Amino acid sequence: MIGVFDRALTRLEDALLLVSCLCILSIVCITTADVAARSLFNAPFAWSHDLITQYLLVAMFFFSLPYVTRIGGHMALDFLARKVRQPVPRTLLLLLGEILAFLLIAGFIVGAWGMVVDAYRGGDLLAGDLPWPTWPSRLFGPIGAVVLELRLLLRIVQATQALLRGVLPHFLSQSGH
Repeated sequence: MIGVFDRALTRLEDALLLVSCLCILSIVCITTADVAARSLFNAPFAWSHDLITQYLLVAMFFFSLPYVTRIGGHMALDFLARKVRQPVPRTLLLLLGEILAFLLIAGFIVGAWGMVVDAYRGGDLLAGDLPWPTWPSRLFGPIGAVVLELRLLLRIVQATQALLRGVLPHFLSQSGH
């Protein structure tokens, strides 16, 4: 059952990563076209800065978080756990870190979702040349964080199982810890 969940979650993370990569590609294309329009025709795109900073960069960041966590590509404050060589105490420390991360992200989701709802109900619009609604951009954070939360939950379950067996969780070997 956990293997099925892991594979499905991996596909979801990979899909979000693809969207994140498409955001990067869009940023490059829009910026290039904007510079060309400004240089050649003295007509820069009035909307490009808002689209890039308020939507594409936000989506790129939050949609890549679950993948980066899965591969262990982020900074980890595991210096204490790395010094412990026995599997049980090391797994306990790692489990504690995963639980704390889970709680932190849960708090973020609650707060960020409140911002989405407030922006939607308030009809918040960007103040730039195009009055785009802000709630879609604010939704990217909770979406990425919910998928990250699922990855953290899976890691908590895997660490708990490893702890009961007296071994290190297998996600450590996948992430290079």
